Amino acid sequence: MRGAVVVNTEKDKNLDVQPVPGSGSALVRLLQEGTCKLDEIGSYSEEKLQHLLRQCGIPFQAEDSKDQLCFSLLALYESVQNGARAIQPPPHFTGGKIYKVCPHQVVCGSKYLVRGESARDHVDLLASSRHWPPVYVVDLATSVALCADLCYPELTNQMWGRNQGCFSSPTEPPVSVSCPELLDQHYTVDMTETEHSIQHPVTKTATRHIVHAGTQPSSDDPSAGHHSLALCPELAPYTTILASIMDSKPNSHCYNLSHLTHRDINIFVHQFNRLNETVNVEPANLIFIQC
Repeated sequence: MRGAVVVNTEKDKNLDVQPVPGSGSALVRLLQEGTCKLDEIGSYSEEKLQHLLRQCGIPFQAEDSKDQLCFSLLALYESVQNGARAIQPPPHFTGGKIYKVCPHQVVCGSKYLVRGESARDHVDLLASSRHWPPVYVVDLATSVALCADLCYPELTNQMWGRNQGCFSSPTEPPVSVSCPELLDQHYTVDMTETEHSIQHPVTKTATRHIVHAGTQPSSDDPSAGHHSLALCPELAPYTTILASIMDSKPNSHCYNLSHLTHRDINIFVHQFNRLNETVNVEPANLIFIQC
């Protein structure tokens, strides 16, 4: 269900921001702990700045000035907040369209993209929902969770604390975690809940997770293993349908759902379908579509 406020940051995308060396996960953790405060870095000594850069895995030279050290730290922050991996479409092409759908292929929301797709687009979809889904499945799981942590720190703190959307702390080895609230069961949905209630009307908890359907951690993303759908046994029944969605052709919308229960826990998956025509639309006029 769409929220009262539609969030669309398409016009705010910075096309000049590129992925930079360093661990976004480490930086977000330092910000959450209060070890690093961006509004105070101008007062930090060079030694403290170098220590923060080492903790974030950001390379620097011994002769780098204080301004250069600050820039390196801010560059990583801006990259994460901007969605990190935004691949721009070819000239005269739009960025396509992303859909938010349930396992039964019911489209719950979508967003047209003028610029390249990034994690920030998924955060826009989530922020435009009346309730964030208990589980959001997307191939950009780490980037989406970190972007959300920077854009909505107070909200994500209630939903996953310092776990950065993972089932457990990303600073510890990944472990299997049981989430009994996601079990198939009879339930009632209280639609009279307040608009801004953090509690989900189905699971009755504030807990949320951002995960991916792959089982192999990405070599360039140390925390990818913590976002694996396979870590939660209650989500095992959805593995097959997710695999069929990922393997299907973009224009195919027919899936064999006979093996699934009718329990829809609002797990949302990401589909990206590039438009094959030029769309001349001003970003400010883009809208969030709720079906």
